[in-house]
Amino acid sequence: MTDDPATAASANRRHVRDSTLKTVISSGFAAGCGRFDAAIALQRRVLARELARLTPERAAANLNAIAFEYTVLGRMALHAGQRPLVCDSWSKAVDLYEITQKRGELTDYYAYYPPRLQTNLQLCRSAASIDRFQDFE
Repeated sequence: MTDDPATAASANRRHVRDSTLKTVISSGFAAGCGRFDAAIALQRRVLARELARLTPERAAANLNAIAFEYTVLGRMALHAGQRPLVCDSWSKAVDLYEITQKRGELTDYYAYYPPRLQTNLQLCRSAASIDRFQDFE
């Protein structure tokens, strides 16, 4: 244990990152094996970790990370055929991306997702079959 707050914070960030990475790899593997329920459960854990890191300042890095995790959860739900979870996850993702976009803090990496999510959210609102939804990488 260290008395230096900066060193402790850095070690904590590394631990969270490494733990999250292991969970993401596990969820991706489970999804790749067709075990979507397991993948979705693991992805929910990743999302919960990101939500727990959200500060009262609602920093763009936190909001974008949470939005991305909702994006991933929606993709897994799409592959699992869980339309309500797809629509809910992607709606939350878009809401968060829009906050950072309005503040001019949506990075190029994350800017890829909102237009693709919006297209599918139109299908959510129209009650279209999940078969019409577009997946994206």
